[in-house]
Amino acid sequence: MNKQDAPIIIGIAGRSCCGKTAVISNLEQKYKGRVIHIDQDKFYKKNPKNQERPESLRYDKIIRVIKLLKNGKPAYIPSHKFTEKFDRKIEPHKLVIIGGHLLFVDKRLNQLFDKKIWMDVSDLNLLYRRLKKFNVFNNSNKKTYKKYFGEVSQLDYTVKVVIPESKRYENIQRKAADFVVDGNLPPKKLLANVEKLIKISFKDV
Repeated sequence: MNKQDAPIIIGIAGRSCCGKTAVISNLEQKYKGRVIHIDQDKFYKKNPKNQERPESLRYDKIIRVIKLLKNGKPAYIPSHKFTEKFDRKIEPHKLVIIGGHLLFVDKRLNQLFDKKIWMDVSDLNLLYRRLKKFNVFNNSNKKTYKKYFGEVSQLDYTVKVVIPESKRYENIQRKAADFVVDGNLPPKKLLANVEKLIKISFKDV
């Protein structure tokens, strides 16, 4: 494949609720049909002991998918997480964005990105946003939450597992990134900052 025609691979990583999914979704909408988002969470193993650790993910499969897309070939990814069923066919796009909370832990994977962006988020914002995300102040999301976390409360899980585990891998990933942005910023400002970093990529999108 001609190097100029090869997809541009962007990695956007950050701790839980740093704003990466919202940013990527907005970029997908803005550049509809020209950008594809691959969610790292879809590559969870079937029954991970701790989904906040790297060993819970199939990095080998993520690497294979990116290599295929880089070579202009279609690839298969899981439609749902915790299944390891690679049933969704995706085609190469000019811009491929991979998002995840443990994305820059694997050195082999890091070598495949054209740009790596890390989003910082404070412990306080992480906790606040997760509580809002899982609707812990009402019972409407209880069934979905229980499916993934059992009887453990979201507050306990976030404080005792998510925050300490994510701290363990934060510096490693931050150092591996090409750029660091402040995920504590308001959504519109955060989106603008990320888009500036990859504007060179969008010129050809």
